[in-house]
Amino acid sequence: MKVILLQDVKNVGKKNQVVEVSDGYFRNYLAKKQLAVVATTTANEHLQKDLAELKKNEADNISKANKLKERIEKVVLNYKLKSNNGKTFGSISQKQIINDLKQHDIEIDKYMFEDNFQPLKVGNIHITLNIYKNVKANLHIIVID
Repeated sequence: MKVILLQDVKNVGKKNQVVEVSDGYFRNYLAKKQLAVVATTTANEHLQKDLAELKKNEADNISKANKLKERIEKVVLNYKLKSNNGKTFGSISQKQIINDLKQHDIEIDKYMFEDNFQPLKVGNIHITLNIYKNVKANLHIIVID
């Protein structure tokens, strides 16, 4: 029996995918938990409309992400660390970077930073931010002592 999945189902398929399952599996599991519907012509038409809307939303999100990327790459953040007798103290955290970008009207969150982010010390640093699926921005930060 061909069905359209309404949600991701482990070992069966992903949301909005048309898959072939046994009648009993559909009746006893997928239909009871409202995870799938029978793939009729009406359901297929509805699915196609949903997929077209998702594709349009995806294109909008990518264009917004590219605009944000351009704005981020134009910004250079400057920081000064405390120093005493040639030794610097402190570092620059994600929270400081997020707050300083807000002053430039750029909204990001801590999840956009790469997983291996370490607090920043002195130097000329480029950080990669994951804006959206395949959209990454390079943020330039200068830290002096």
